[in-house]
Amino acid sequence: MSADEPKFLDSYKGRIIKAIAIDGARTWGDLQELTGFNPKTINGVLSELFSIDAIYKTNNGEYRVAKDLYHDYRNYFVDNRKGEGATVLKIKQEDQKSIVREFQGWLDLKKIAIADNHVFLEGGRLKDLTNHLLENVRAELLITNPFVDKTDILNDMKGLGQKGIKIKILTRPPETKEKKEVIENLDAYGIEVFTNPQIHAKIMVFDRGVAIVSSMNLYAYSIGGGSWEAGIATSSEDVVSEILNRLGAKFEERETSRFGSGDKAA
Repeated sequence: MSADEPKFLDSYKGRIIKAIAIDGARTWGDLQELTGFNPKTINGVLSELFSIDAIYKTNNGEYRVAKDLYHDYRNYFVDNRKGEGATVLKIKQEDQKSIVREFQGWLDLKKIAIADNHVFLEGGRLKDLTNHLLENVRAELLITNPFVDKTDILNDMKGLGQKGIKIKILTRPPETKEKKEVIENLDAYGIEVFTNPQIHAKIMVFDRGVAIVSSMNLYAYSIGGGSWEAGIATSSEDVVSEILNRLGAKFEERETSRFGSGDKAA
């Protein structure tokens, strides 16, 4: 952790503190809707934060962050970051449950067995599940992928963006003029793009309820079957919570910039 980063920044504790101090969470429900963490995680983290006096409750029962921590987080996320940051969005529990039902329904239809809320998929089935979840996402799609180029799935995302579904993509800075133009075009559809040169993971999170971690890149050769792609899809609350926590940390790194602004994500 660098000298100017606040305490607990890249941990579950940091995500809860940020939700309260920066994103305006005041109730337990706010914390769940802002972070997407499962109840066990939220309650455990709250208990730890209360035990070290990092947070407290006001007389009317609202959560607040201890003064020193509050100023540290304000300084890091607001005062020192002048550029446009990522939109903060609340996800209703019903949206999370809905996407999980769609995931389970697709598996039942395909007669695919699932163990511990995880399933291994490859080739066409990986693409088919991705398409099915894209068709049924209600509020938010989070993506990290180093390679973003012209593909049918990207066109589907544009349609989702036009419907008001919040889409955030974290990718590498484009290396060619053509790829830069592809990414620039996404802004017109309400898709937020951030870049970080270290990105190599390929992850998609649908309504903070289902995640796919795979080898599939966002370009036609990979998605279209030109290469053998495989991965794990999960609706495990614990695993999705951890993915959300790590994605949140990556979106907020100093190395992460809002595409086209040269400014840091917030």
